[in-house]
Amino acid sequence: MDSYWDLYVAYVHHCVEYNKKHDIDPHHYKMEWNHWLPKSCFPDLPLGQWLTLKQHAIASALQTLALKKNCMCGWHKKYLPKALLELAWAFYGESSSKRMKRTMSKHPTLQSDNGKKVMEVLHNEKDEFGRSVHGVEGAERLNAEKNEEGKSVNAVKGAKRLNEIIHAERDEFGRSVFAMRSLARTYQEKDERGVPVGRVRNGNRLHAEKDELGRSLVTMAVNNQVWESTIDGHRGNSSAVARHNRANGWDPKARIRIS
Repeated sequence: MDSYWDLYVAYVHHCVEYNKKHDIDPHHYKMEWNHWLPKSCFPDLPLGQWLTLKQHAIASALQTLALKKNCMCGWHKKYLPKALLELAWAFYGESSSKRMKRTMSKHPTLQSDNGKKVMEVLHNEKDEFGRSVHGVEGAERLNAEKNEEGKSVNAVKGAKRLNEIIHAERDEFGRSVFAMRSLARTYQEKDERGVPVGRVRNGNRLHAEKDELGRSLVTMAVNNQVWESTIDGHRGNSSAVARHNRANGWDPKARIRIS
């Protein structure tokens, strides 16, 4: 190839043919529209093609090298091969720095404590989907690290911390005040039989999936569990062992699951 532009053109044509051959389309895969000429440079030229996220990232990096002007977004970084990242990412860093300096110079209030104004300015720039460019890039950075289940490490930590905060307040029985209030709201509305609507709704949702005999899969799974009394070794399902303990004057919770 004689230039990065030639490489870009060849790469995009390859991607288009590959996607066509393998039936990769935006109806079945997560894809983004690649502007043949970057929207940031040529906003009035809508020509382009659908590319997968990795293809779009690589195409944007090649555009950047060809035009010597940043055409990339922050989330592209994780999809770029190391060699291409080293060549192109400096343009992104330079562009981000210039954008921040322009924002700071145009909006002196950014240096004040006016948080609302700061957020309005930072999220003023939108992408083709109407999303805040700053917000999308921040979210991509925040959720880049994944655990073994493919979940965002920061999201899992945040959810755990939020759960701790929500359920921090306890009543005299050690129960979460928030959970008890939510439970009370769930069971407040009654149907014509006087049965809580929330209980019926939750029950229907829990037992929606049935086996070939029409039995709840959840109920069958619970009934097939084997529990053992930690007091005398009596075995049965969870409720049977609890009843056995209670009948003998023991703690119903004095049981462990065997299988």
